[in-house]
Amino acid sequence: MRQNILFLLVFVTGCTSEHVELGAGPRSRAAGQSTANQTTAEATASGTGTNTAPQPEALSAECAQLVTTPPRGLACLHCTQPEARNSARQIADVLSDSCLASPAINYLVDGTFGFDETFLTDQITQLTEGGRQLFVTFYLANGPAQRQYDITVVEGFGARIDPEEFRYRIQHDPALQGRYQSLVDRIVPVVRYALQRGAAVSLIPMLEDNLSDEAFRAMAELLLAVIPPDLTVAVGRNPCPGCYSGNDHGIPPGFFEELHTDWAGVGISNGIVTNDGRHYHSAAAPSTNAETTLDELRAVRDAAGRNNNTFILWSAARQGLPESNGAHPLPSQRYYAPLAAAERSELIRFLRE
Repeated sequence: MRQNILFLLVFVTGCTSEHVELGAGPRSRAAGQSTANQTTAEATASGTGTNTAPQPEALSAECAQLVTTPPRGLACLHCTQPEARNSARQIADVLSDSCLASPAINYLVDGTFGFDETFLTDQITQLTEGGRQLFVTFYLANGPAQRQYDITVVEGFGARIDPEEFRYRIQHDPALQGRYQSLVDRIVPVVRYALQRGAAVSLIPMLEDNLSDEAFRAMAELLLAVIPPDLTVAVGRNPCPGCYSGNDHGIPPGFFEELHTDWAGVGISNGIVTNDGRHYHSAAAPSTNAETTLDELRAVRDAAGRNNNTFILWSAARQGLPESNGAHPLPSQRYYAPLAAAERSELIRFLRE
């Protein structure tokens, strides 16, 4: 890794925090850590003040008071897909109507589901209204699609490249590196806007990555080389050990971890926890292929929060994925399941508890 990169890890116990510097250059913050108690040094490092939150708008009548919980929210990986706009709006509305002080959302922005800067900034505006601090994560590549490289119809970055080949090329192929950095550059205006709105922003090089430790470091360095030094973001890794031959799972110092699990024995802190990939069943959202239940995920949510993690609830139906295995359908031809009134109420209860 370049020696002019500074990572900032914040370990929180009660109301105290300890700051540990590792290197020199741009800053990275632990994903679960609020920026509400940002240090003077961090604020000064932003230079132009682009990370300063605006004065909060008034809360809507439905949210007379915000609910304080650890950061938690709903997956919206698919939400920039034009055919998924109704789903995207419903997800944002549920988060707004939950009246959370710290809502969370994520987006896959590698091209799998297209890209729409205006739509993303509109959602960020909605989810930062009334003094909310949004926790938003952007993924720059699609590991699950890449594991189906020989059959996938997905057009995302690197999705049709054998993972073993990709690991080599992302370290040595200037053309592929340039394509990746163009994706990072494309998201920078959205990141800047989110920070201006007071959001905490996390960037992950690849969703459920198929990387060696060396390839991950290369992708992280390529990403950090594009992010302007005045933008304070967290950079993490979402490893997928055992998902493909040769996948590593090392987390370098200064990076946070994202863990996909439906087990309440959460073993990470200052990161992100989600049930992504684990179908769930609930009274309002029955599933014939469920691996867990919404009640069981309550324990995962609570364990994640106790360890200062953000929790994201994922749904295959909302992402337009069938419950059977096989190649992921073309995003433009998926059925993005809408939220019925009962499920909407169920999700709001889940988020507010």
